[in-house]
Amino acid sequence: MAESNLSLEQFKIVIEHLRFDHTLFWTRFGFMMISQTTLVGFFANALLSPRTLTLGTRTLFCVSTSVIGLVLTCLWWSLLSSTRWWVEHWLGIIRQNEEHLFGETILLRPPQNPLNTPKSLRSIGLQFLYVFALVWSFVLVGSVVLFIWMQYK
Repeated sequence: MAESNLSLEQFKIVIEHLRFDHTLFWTRFGFMMISQTTLVGFFANALLSPRTLTLGTRTLFCVSTSVIGLVLTCLWWSLLSSTRWWVEHWLGIIRQNEEHLFGETILLRPPQNPLNTPKSLRSIGLQFLYVFALVWSFVLVGSVVLFIWMQYK
């Protein structure tokens, strides 16, 4: 009985760590999402404004903005992957001890039929990161190609 209480206390500590890292994951996600969308808004506003910019200035603006966006995306990936590792770590510990503490009750263990398991919101959230990486890559490549094409036109 004493071992079960100790295990339950350890389980509560692991749950607190999981809760903290989950909160940290989504806080970082929200901050980086706001940073990226702000940069996209700034980019679109500056690019679509009626100012007459030379081709070189416009290309330099596109290249520099896309490089900043790609650096932000890499930072975003680094932050989220480290936090995601900790979340998965705590979930693994919980899943290992769940049956011992709760018997047949399934809290966080995968169900018998893994095909019915819904996708994790964390993995869906990471897809936003890939979208921004693609957007900034297209802007970078497109602006350089357009600049080169206009030079030889």
